[in-house]
Amino acid sequence: QLTSHAHTRIFETTSENVVICLMAAGYFLWDLFISMYCSTLPFVMHGLVSFVVYSIGLKPFINYYACIFLIFELSNPFLNIRWFSIKYQFTSLADSKKKTVLGSLLTKFFLINEIVFMLTFFNCRIVWGFVQIGLLINDFVIVRNDPRMDFLSASIIVCGNFMLDILNVYWFQTMVRIAYKKLVPSKKHWFRDLF
Repeated sequence: QLTSHAHTRIFETTSENVVICLMAAGYFLWDLFISMYCSTLPFVMHGLVSFVVYSIGLKPFINYYACIFLIFELSNPFLNIRWFSIKYQFTSLADSKKKTVLGSLLTKFFLINEIVFMLTFFNCRIVWGFVQIGLLINDFVIVRNDPRMDFLSASIIVCGNFMLDILNVYWFQTMVRIAYKKLVPSKKHWFRDLF
């Protein structure tokens, strides 16, 4: 029973999942080019690995996992809100000394967005990511003797996912460090405020 389910997850495909893979591959190709132009190497690697993995998902191989791994991207709307607020200096309006009703609302909105972003990022990209790559590896082990097994594609997918998981842990650690600096005043400021 478990073996047949693993074969279904690895080798069967649906037209809906093919459409999802096409859309995801297109999105990650766009993300790759934008990252090459505007961002840093880790973001370029994220776009490249994701594009390659979703391109592999277009053939009848791991098509089932297309939607599963797209859940990684659920944190993006909150990241985009954060980016726009910083880019267009909405945060300066929220942080201004003259507190207005709009400034107070923006402060609360940005704080809620940051919290939801970090929780979503942690749960979708780290917890979900490591669990799902473990399940995928387990399915690969179960179907390893099937003549349809594509070991090169499986290796690319597993290595790529581990690389993305490590990047996600690095990015989350960076977010926690920044949040900690914002929330906990430094000892210098604490000492200065005493006098």
